Amino acid sequence: MSTTAFLIEARERAANSTADAARFGFTVTKKLGNAVTRNRIRRRLKAAVAAATPGKIAAHFDYVIVARQAAEIRPFEQICADLESALRKILDPNTACVARSERRHKPRAPAEHKKKAT
Repeated sequence: MSTTAFLIEARERAANSTADAARFGFTVTKKLGNAVTRNRIRRRLKAAVAAATPGKIAAHFDYVIVARQAAEIRPFEQICADLESALRKILDPNTACVARSERRHKPRAPAEHKKKAT
């Protein structure tokens, strides 16, 4: 799920997992600025996750949030709204994105080569 300030990905953990709470990982690349800027972005995203309504975060998922440059200057309330919207879309089975490796593709029929009559 992509927003202006970040990209969020989620993956459901196996049923036999011992972790009870949701786990979050944050990625802020050097492309976004120096260490001070990157840490500020990371803190803002962590605060948005902490402020999110607990009922909107599924406990049996691992989340990865990849920051974008807009995360530094976007108003905090909008980041929180984007996060709640993204979490809602991720957990909604009708709009959930499926990882490419998990997509089911129709197998292609083998190409039939016609031999030219001579």
